[in-house]
Formats: sequence, structure tokens, C-alpha cells
Amino acid sequence: DISGQNVEWIVEDFDKNCSLVVLCDFGTITFTDASASAGSSTVVLTNGDIVDITQASEGLTATIIDSSTSITVTYQ
Repeated sequence: DISGQNVEWIVEDFDKNCSLVVLCDFGTITFTDASASAGSSTVVLTNGDIVDITQASEGLTATIIDSSTSITVTYQ
């Protein structure tokens, strides 16, 4: 059972000397065939939360759940 556990598919920025670096324009990234399972339990993307990247009040990514097993992240 994976109830109460975290499963993540991540596109993220990193920091250098305690400050975020400029996020590069990565275009579009699509995760396909994405799911997590343990035993007979499976978690799919449609049950998840989206957290987009924001810096200085500017949205830098837009994320769309395409299906239960596909998610697309686009640089804005």
C-alpha cells in the first residue's frame, strides 16, 4: 500500500550560494507511462497536485496533466 506516501515527477531549478540560478528555457518536457505502485496499489497522475515554478512572482512553468499516466511541463 502506498497510501500516505509521496511520489514525484520533477522539473526543478537549483540554487548556488543560497540563491536560485536563472531557470533555463527547457521548452517542453513530457513524462509518459508515469505511475507508482506497491503491491496491488497504483497511484496515477490525475490524483496528484501540480506545483509550478515561480520566481519573483513570475510563473516560469505551466504544467498540464494530459492523462492518468502523462504530464507535460512547459517553460513560460
